[in-house]
Amino acid sequence: MLELRPSCEHCEIPLDPLGDNARICTYECTFCSRCATWELLGICPNCDGELVPRPRRPPELLVLNPPRVAVVHQKVNLDAHLAKVVARLAGGDLPSQVWTVSFANGRPSGDSGSSNDGYAEMGDEMNTLAAQQPGFIGVDSVRDSDGVGITVSRWSSIAAMVSWRRVVSHQEAQASGRERWYSWYRFYVARVDRTSEFER
Repeated sequence: MLELRPSCEHCEIPLDPLGDNARICTYECTFCSRCATWELLGICPNCDGELVPRPRRPPELLVLNPPRVAVVHQKVNLDAHLAKVVARLAGGDLPSQVWTVSFANGRPSGDSGSSNDGYAEMGDEMNTLAAQQPGFIGVDSVRDSDGVGITVSRWSSIAAMVSWRRVVSHQEAQASGRERWYSWYRFYVARVDRTSEFER
């Protein structure tokens, strides 16, 4: 059975055995969701396998089979790990899934994006740049007449998704969005377990 280790091996934050914040590999190396996603790019630094959500043991069974108490702590060399994962991403050597980043946003005063303020050009530039990144699958974007829009980009792995987030031009475009174009925005990150398509 799973040990249900009590904390993140990297940052040492406690992990509730009944919570949904733990990520594990097949050897049960255990990390919090923040470290697993944004620091480790979804890949275990010990075995190079993928990190997935840890199943939760039903509360009544925790009494019979309690979580492990002893802490495992192995601080990760993030620079070396990142270089290895990025090289695997560029070589197409990562487990393939579909991850989405949904970006919901609003333009000020119902601006639908038709004004000549550089917004449309920046959007086209970012879509072109995103399509050049390893692991890019596709992007869809819509905006209504009240200026509310949503863009959903799709990526083949957490590493691909996070690597795109770290591209300098993308970061600069995000900063411009906050300063010039958006009255609000929200990001939603999710793994896709099923897809279907229809086209007439």
